[in-house]
Amino acid sequence: MTRLERRSPLADHPLLRAAQETRAQAGVTVAVGYPLAQLDGVATVVDLGHARAALRLTGPAGRRTLASHCGLDLDPSAFPVGRATNTRFGHLGITLSRTDDTTFELLVFRGYAAYAFESLVESATEFGVHVGR
Repeated sequence: MTRLERRSPLADHPLLRAAQETRAQAGVTVAVGYPLAQLDGVATVVDLGHARAALRLTGPAGRRTLASHCGLDLDPSAFPVGRATNTRFGHLGITLSRTDDTTFELLVFRGYAAYAFESLVESATEFGVHVGR
């Protein structure tokens, strides 16, 4: 079964949690499982929860559903688990990540979240979509 969840705001995203925990705990130097010193110059953790909505697309038909809106090669050999990138979703710019074999997470500007959600639901109907919160 393919499952699509609307997740907004981004309060439970692992990167956001790590950033919040790092800021909240003085002296703690770990974010996303790495010492911050190792991330210096390589990565930045930024709280974008106020500007983005997260959509999670899960299930065996998730890749095919997403492919109808995204020209990115979503085959696991080209876009493996743990990969994230900025790409297009129709005419929108999004951040897309693959969190496991059958789960994708889309970060969309909040003003376009309803459009992205409805577009995914519409294209997933051929696969027997289940919409959940």
